[in-house]
Amino acid sequence: MKKRVALVWPWFETGIEFLPLSFAYLYANAPHDRYDVIILDCVLMDTRADDEFVSHLLSHCDWDAVCVGGLSSQWPEAKKLFALAKRVCPDCVTVYGGVHATCYAVEVSCDLNIDYVLRGEADVALWALLDGHFGGDKSICQPGLFSPVRVD
Repeated sequence: MKKRVALVWPWFETGIEFLPLSFAYLYANAPHDRYDVIILDCVLMDTRADDEFVSHLLSHCDWDAVCVGGLSSQWPEAKKLFALAKRVCPDCVTVYGGVHATCYAVEVSCDLNIDYVLRGEADVALWALLDGHFGGDKSICQPGLFSPVRVD
């Protein structure tokens, strides 16, 4: 059975049309024989993490993974998306990537709602990470992977 993956581009204030081309690369490189993937562009849809639509989408689609990417200006909204994802899909794996994750991996890994942080290019690494995670490989090692070590 295919795993369900949501690629989420968080809302942020922008005065221009801004297309997240990185998500197109992620989608194009997805192994579609193993993953059903959607892109949720909150900027294009002008919807925020606390909007009912986003909550409904995340809570009613039984996601296996919620992957969020973005710029530093999107970090506050990304944090809300991760909290929402873990609240409505507690068993989903969460992955954060993009410019902010690359530059501030240690800082963002302190958010307990984020399972993995990917630094740098993720078009291949994301799918290798998810394959390893869902395949039970707890020693996942991919270039750019920053996996926080936590003591509970």
